[in-house]
Amino acid sequence: MGGSFLLHKFKEGISMPIVDRLQHAWNAFVMNKDPTLSLRNQGMGYAYRPDRPRLTRGNERSIITSVYNRIAVDAAAINIQHVRLDDNDRFVEIIDSGLNECLNVDANVDQTGRALIQDAVMSMLDEGCIAIVPTDTTTDPLVTNSYGINELRVGKIIEWYPSSVRVLIYNEQNGKQEEITVPKRIAAIIENPLYAVMNEPNSTMQRLIRKLNLLDVIDEQSGAGKLDLIIQLPYIIKTDARRQAAEKRRKDIEMQLAGSKYGIAYTDGTEHITQLNRSVNNNLMAQIEYLTSMLYSQLGITSGVMDGTADEKTMNNYYTRTIEPILSAIVDEMRRKFLTKTARSQGQSVRFFRDPFKLVPVTELPDIVDKFTRNEVMTSNEMRQVIGMKPSDDPNADQLRNKNLNQQANQTPLPTTGEETLGEPTDDETAQPTAEGESEPPMTEEEYLKNVKDLDDLDAELDELESELESELDDELKHYASKYYDPVKAHEYYERTKELKGRKSTARLNDDGKAAAKYVKEQLTAEKKGKIENERESMNSQIESHKTQMKAKIESLRAKLKSMSKSDKAANKESIKAEIAGLREDNKAMRESLRAAFKQTKSDLKTEYDEKYISELDKIRNTSSFQKVSKRKSGGTKSKKSYYLK
Repeated sequence: MGGSFLLHKFKEGISMPIVDRLQHAWNAFVMNKDPTLSLRNQGMGYAYRPDRPRLTRGNERSIITSVYNRIAVDAAAINIQHVRLDDNDRFVEIIDSGLNECLNVDANVDQTGRALIQDAVMSMLDEGCIAIVPTDTTTDPLVTNSYGINELRVGKIIEWYPSSVRVLIYNEQNGKQEEITVPKRIAAIIENPLYAVMNEPNSTMQRLIRKLNLLDVIDEQSGAGKLDLIIQLPYIIKTDARRQAAEKRRKDIEMQLAGSKYGIAYTDGTEHITQLNRSVNNNLMAQIEYLTSMLYSQLGITSGVMDGTADEKTMNNYYTRTIEPILSAIVDEMRRKFLTKTARSQGQSVRFFRDPFKLVPVTELPDIVDKFTRNEVMTSNEMRQVIGMKPSDDPNADQLRNKNLNQQANQTPLPTTGEETLGEPTDDETAQPTAEGESEPPMTEEEYLKNVKDLDDLDAELDELESELESELDDELKHYASKYYDPVKAHEYYERTKELKGRKSTARLNDDGKAAAKYVKEQLTAEKKGKIENERESMNSQIESHKTQMKAKIESLRAKLKSMSKSDKAANKESIKAEIAGLREDNKAMRESLRAAFKQTKSDLKTEYDEKYISELDKIRNTSSFQKVSKRKSGGTKSKKSYYLK
């Protein structure tokens, strides 16, 4: 009782987070004193990791290991996802399933998803064929095809049977490699797509491995420390006494060499010594270099891929010819074995996705970002994820739109009921090269007729008024339409202006002449813009007057309609429509007159100032100080320099 009271008072004197910390904290060195966790209860122990892949057939002792490891690492760097597709086999979403968890996060207690793929690729390249086995599932796969996958392991196929395989696989329960028999329908059996190049007994890879092993044997023999000497004695050895004397002489030389600090021995002047351990004259190294280059070409890799100096084009070729077939073999087999026909019919699939921006230099990223966002391929936030930045809170950053365009919600388009689209002049219409080859900005209808869109608003009101009448009387509405473009007039204009283009060239002028032409051009342009502004003000005053009259007539007609009953509307329908049509015709006539005035003003100003510019340009081109000096021939050869008059 007293202890509980003191503990209660102690807890009252300290804060609740500290109490929670004292009650639930754990330390690996202080609190880990459970006697049930002793070494004898942990299972079998190893000094090295028992589940990692082990290369066989001597591959672990040659440079082939580096090739296997490079391919496996690059293949594991590509994401493999359990996804859902639409009716056109297009990616829709990633499915949050046990299979996707194994492929990307937690394959088993020892491996991540990436480590599993690296293990599978390296084992497949070494063995030629491996099996990826679900070792832990939600239901028994031998009873039903509908089961969830919790863990995956890579196993080595020991024996093949008609409907099953014998697999050597790591058992995480006891820490041993065990052989189990697995039905083929639940195990993803993956064969190396490059089997003919890498795993066939007489393939390029196997021949290279044998040559490398032979080179290792020769190197070991060369480094064994033997002298390989032949001693020629000055007498014939045929009797036993001569043989004993020769053996004694050999041992004497061995003792001299072994007992000497620098390995020096002496011989008789009549004895001859021949050394055999000189370098062997064979073409083994040349064969190894040839087989290595052939293997690289057959696998689609280069030395630049191995040492990391390959450019983007080489890496794309490597990913296409080497990595893609390997990953396709893996995902195709997983799709076939781990997804039922029902799941595949529902759009489920297993696919891999390679990040195309990994090989892009930083200097090229801004241009790529601009192209992807401007063409509405990716949003700004998606591109920020590629760069490694957090998403922006701006809602526009998640929209697929071209941000270089002015996105105004209430923007009204230019009228298109005229015969021509004057806001988009042709090349011949606007091609007035200045002294530096520039073009004068075109005089558009939008600039000239600022308030012309109000006339279309009047048409819209008339349409609305007519639609109200038609909606009540259930009659069909007929819209006014006109031609958008007249190709005959466009051709006539081209024929009229094309002759002027050749007379506006400044190609024969030197720098001073071009500067003079540019100055004249600027002055004429400024003068022309002043006249355009005066004409524009006059035109806008006409538009305002017409608008006032039209709005008064429209409001009068609208009030008249509101005061009429439905029967009166039906009786006077034709007369009302005639009034609306008359107003529309008046508005149309006003708009056409404005357009005609715009065309005439534009044509007159263009003709006037073209003639002025050409006249002034002819004067400049006839001035000798502004002319460019052409190259001359001297002694039958062209001069190497061009000189300009100053």
